[in-house]
Amino acid sequence: MPKKTSGWAILALALCSSAARADVDEAKAASRAGNFARAYAEFREAAELGHPEAQFNLGVLYFKGLGVEPSPAHAFAWIQIAAENGLNGVDGQLAIIRAKASQADIETVARELRAQFGPAALSQRMWPVTSALRSDTDFSGTALREVMKDFPPI
Repeated sequence: MPKKTSGWAILALALCSSAARADVDEAKAASRAGNFARAYAEFREAAELGHPEAQFNLGVLYFKGLGVEPSPAHAFAWIQIAAENGLNGVDGQLAIIRAKASQADIETVARELRAQFGPAALSQRMWPVTSALRSDTDFSGTALREVMKDFPPI
């Protein structure tokens, strides 16, 4: 018998975006205080949840070597993923970073990070396929985002 998706699963998805926002605010505060190791940890956590601003800021930390070993390839990859997740206006930063890293390194790191944290990977991980939600409607095998598209944002 298929498992039913509870309201808790939907609530958990909604809370992920709030948690990411809190982590970004904490990361900014840590960065302003010069605690770049903590800023890195907080931005990384939110970036892995798909928060574009955190992904961009993580790229900046990698580029400048703040709280992490400098890596232009990681900087480029995270900022490119942020753009893929909807952050606009990063073409100039990407061009600057591209000039400081080898194309082979950028491609390798970008492929690895995109496989884990790019839009397709996050969509697959964050939007589970549902089983039947109600006995009168069969949503089996339907992505949760398709079921929720008619609901107002939380």
